[in-house]
Amino acid sequence: MADYLEAYARRFALPVRSGTRVERLSRLGNGLVLIAGQVRFEADSVVVAMSTYQRPRVPAFARDLDAGIVQLHSFAYRGPAQLREGGVLVVGAGNSGAEIALELARGRRTWLAGRAIGEVPFRVAGLAARLALSPLVLRVLFHRAFSVDTAIGRRARPRMLHEAAPLIRTKSRDLAAAGVVRVPRVVGAREGLPLLQDGRVLEPANVVRCTGFDPGLSWIDLPVFDADGEPRHHSGLVPSEPGLYFVGLHFLHAFSSEMIHGVGRDAAPSRPRSPPGGSRRPAVQAASRPTAASVRKAGSWHGSWPPAPPLPAGSPAKVPSIRTTPEAAARGRLRRRPQGGPSQASRFATWVSVQTCDFPVGSL
Repeated sequence: MADYLEAYARRFALPVRSGTRVERLSRLGNGLVLIAGQVRFEADSVVVAMSTYQRPRVPAFARDLDAGIVQLHSFAYRGPAQLREGGVLVVGAGNSGAEIALELARGRRTWLAGRAIGEVPFRVAGLAARLALSPLVLRVLFHRAFSVDTAIGRRARPRMLHEAAPLIRTKSRDLAAAGVVRVPRVVGAREGLPLLQDGRVLEPANVVRCTGFDPGLSWIDLPVFDADGEPRHHSGLVPSEPGLYFVGLHFLHAFSSEMIHGVGRDAAPSRPRSPPGGSRRPAVQAASRPTAASVRKAGSWHGSWPPAPPLPAGSPAKVPSIRTTPEAAARGRLRRRPQGGPSQASRFATWVSVQTCDFPVGSL
């Protein structure tokens, strides 16, 4: 995927800027203003195309644990070598927690704290899964059944926004076979040690917190957030702030919204539009992790398109129109389409990428 994006940017001479931190997005009249250090962008439209995995969530009990206990968030975890000798308490029994616990159990005593969240009832690497079960779950259930277009999706969305997804690769029997000890959730600390919901106190040498993330969208200085810090939107469109769009958020339109095939569908209606003859100010797009924003020239979606960028020397005079699908993007391939419609080259004539994050750039 990274190779594909780099090749795409080179092919159409897109001026991508990376390593630049976005500090503020605000309203100015009918437009939007983005501040990135000494640089100021004015735009009719801004697409925030980053998910909410930006700021690791730290539970309240963490500050009350003994200073001798090594604490890491899953965001910073790379392997067992980061930990001191002794047992490990993994806090949070979602996919990250289960996989980390399974790895650590090979060489040390490991507890996994948190309620059982269920699991996909088949092996995702198995033949049956590849041929039928995974497409059924990913393409039908996650992509179509659990969406804001269905009654079941609308009922499930509030819960899915704040609860971990079922285990996908790791199974409960794998954890049991590896010797991982399941314990209730951690509710606090007693004398510097983790206190469990059932009153027990554990004595781990290490704690790995798989406790999720906070949105990390504090740089957006607009009244678009609910009490939990989640943006208020309708499948990515923000009615209260014309010109502001989101893509890549958890359950933005469906449970698949964070997956490649889901983002592709979600991005289509969130593309900024400008009326024929309207403003030509650039639209700013915030790209996905490692959290970035991109600025592109916004042409009319119903009138003439801005010209394609100049081609490198030696390129053919005609550029075939192309279109991409999430699957093609994942494979790093482009598919031609018949001539006649506006090309991706002219749609995305000018891009500028700037970083947007709440943590220091050096930590990326």
